[in-house]
Amino acid sequence: MTRHEIDQGCGPEVRVCTLPHAERLVVWAARAWIDAHCAGRFPCRRLQSLFQHLNLQDCIGPFYSLFTFLAHEASRDLDFRCPACGTLGDDERRLLALFAACQQGAARAADIILQDWLSDGMAERAAYPARLVANGLAESGLRLRGALPPRLQELPRQPLAH
Repeated sequence: MTRHEIDQGCGPEVRVCTLPHAERLVVWAARAWIDAHCAGRFPCRRLQSLFQHLNLQDCIGPFYSLFTFLAHEASRDLDFRCPACGTLGDDERRLLALFAACQQGAARAADIILQDWLSDGMAERAAYPARLVANGLAESGLRLRGALPPRLQELPRQPLAH
C-alpha cells in the first residue's frame, strides 16, 4: 500500500471530520491497521480495545484477514492515507462503499470493489471477511451510507460466486 496520488480522484475531496461516526471509525481502523503493518507491528493490537469497547470483537479477525489480503495481494497501489491526514483517499472511499454494499446486500457492488483491488480468485476469498465485518458493524448499530465511487460503476465485471 502506498501513500496517495490526488490526481486519480474518484470524486470531490472529502474531509474525514465531516464523515458520520461509523465511517470515521472504519477509516481510523483501516489507517491504524496499515500504519502498524507498515511499521512492522502486529496490526490488531491497536484495534482490539476499540473493537471490544464497541462490541465488535467478532470483527477483529475478519478485519485482519481482509487487510492482509489487501496488503499482500493487491493488484495495484492502494490509496489509504496516513492516520493524521484530514482527507479521504480513493481506496478509503471504496472501503466505505464496500462495507455499505455488504450491509445493503448489494453483492455486485461489493464484488466490483474487491475486483478493483484484487485478482478474481483473491477477491472471492476476501468477500467473506468483508461481509463479516460489514454485518458486525451493522449489528452494533454502525450502518454505513457509502455509495459506489462513480468510476467503478462502469467496470464490466461479473459478480463473484458466493
